[in-house]
Amino acid sequence: MILGHQKQWHFLKECFRLGSIPHALLFEGQEKLGKKTLAIEFGKLINCLESDFSLRPCQKCLSCQAIERGVHPDFIFIEPLNKEIQISQIRDLTLRLAEKPSLSPFKLAILDEAHFMNQEAQNSFLKTLEEPKGNTILILITDHPERLFPTVPRAPGRSASPFPYR
Repeated sequence: MILGHQKQWHFLKECFRLGSIPHALLFEGQEKLGKKTLAIEFGKLINCLESDFSLRPCQKCLSCQAIERGVHPDFIFIEPLNKEIQISQIRDLTLRLAEKPSLSPFKLAILDEAHFMNQEAQNSFLKTLEEPKGNTILILITDHPERLFPTVPRAPGRSASPFPYR
C-alpha cells in the first residue's frame, strides 16, 4: 500500500489504465518521502499478472514477487556505488534496455539518487532518456534535481510528484 502519495499513485494508475504511460518520470522531493517505494510499486503495477486491474499490484504473482526480491529480468534498479552512478552502470543499463522484455510488457529502469550520476554517466544517459527503445519506462529519483544536467527536462512547480518528460 502507498501511504502519503495518493495523488501521485492515482496519476500513475490512470496513465497505465489509459495506456498513456510516459517513457520517463522524475520523482523529486526530500529524502525519505517514499519516492523509491512508489517507483517500485509502479513497477509491480505495470508488470503484475493479475487480470483484475482493481487488484493490481497483487503482491502475490510471480512478477510482483520477483520485483520485490530484485530478480525480475525486466526490472532494473540502479543505485550509486561509492556515492556515484558510474558510466559503466549506465552502459550496462543501455545494453539491458536494448533487449526486448522477457516476462512482461515493459522494461522498467529506476535510477535511485540520480543526482549521483557523474558527468560521463549523465552524458551517456541522455540518448537513452530522449529516445528509449521499445516499451521502456525510466524513473529517475532524486532529492537534488538541481544536480542533474539542465538538459534533463523538468516541470516547474511540481516538486515531490511524478511527471512525464515531454
